[in-house]
Amino acid sequence: MGTQVAIIPVAIALANGAGINSAMAGAAAIAGAYFGDSIAFISSTLIVASNGVGEKIRNIAKLNFLISLPAIIITTVLYALISAGDLNTTSTSHGAYTFVTILPYIVVIGLSLTGMNVVLVLALGIASTGIIGIFSGTIGFFEWTQAMSSGMESMFFLAVFSSLVSGLIELIEYYRGIDWLLKFLMTKIKGARSCEYLISIVTAMISGATLNNTVAVIITAPIAKELGDKYSISRKKVASLMTIFSSGVLSLVPYDSSVLLAQKYGDLDYLDLIKYSYYPFILLITGLLIIQFGLFTSDQKE
Repeated sequence: MGTQVAIIPVAIALANGAGINSAMAGAAAIAGAYFGDSIAFISSTLIVASNGVGEKIRNIAKLNFLISLPAIIITTVLYALISAGDLNTTSTSHGAYTFVTILPYIVVIGLSLTGMNVVLVLALGIASTGIIGIFSGTIGFFEWTQAMSSGMESMFFLAVFSSLVSGLIELIEYYRGIDWLLKFLMTKIKGARSCEYLISIVTAMISGATLNNTVAVIITAPIAKELGDKYSISRKKVASLMTIFSSGVLSLVPYDSSVLLAQKYGDLDYLDLIKYSYYPFILLITGLLIIQFGLFTSDQKE
């Protein structure tokens, strides 16, 4: 989430400045964030998956990388081809710029890569826009403060909407809707393959309902570990299925915070954004193929 908050506005702003599709830029930023979340050793999702099934993080990250690699390669190629087409058909005269004027974007991206707290990163980015704008004469102090106020106002709807969704989720959990779903689906297991489908579907559904892939893994992991041991499914595959499907579905949910951010900053409709969301679709298809053909099922000690 920190990556998305820091990078999505920058990605869309850079896309607008370069004259390429802002919807594609937003979708690419979301894809990159979720790809990183599935392979990073410091990812909270991987940490809870590792603890939940009793498997080393590096083994889960390695398998996630293998599963995600086809999706990331195909998505990158598609973006490159589409961007080249856009640049060939779009005028590139979007106003002159200098290195100094894009420095705030560089500051935000650079500090994000260092692992600095996202709130501090964004605060420094905002401060740099004011300092550079005022000293270069492109914006006055009061114009700068008005721009900040306008940005805060535009985010008010997102804050209210997120609060309403969170309240609805709490009601679902309070009335034990998720527990009922788990018990019902467990009656449908016929073997290892159907067990893997169950783990994937349940984690994806909980992730979409709670808008949090880490929470989805926490809820699913105890049952997934037990079922995996029962049907001789490797623990790293159980963990990988939970992390892959929870993040893949989350990036397609219309009311996910990352999707709302991209829509807000890019002035986009959901359908505009989803049209370029190649990565999650390819990732989910890859996951389904791995389940169907029984790949990575046997446990191999490392």
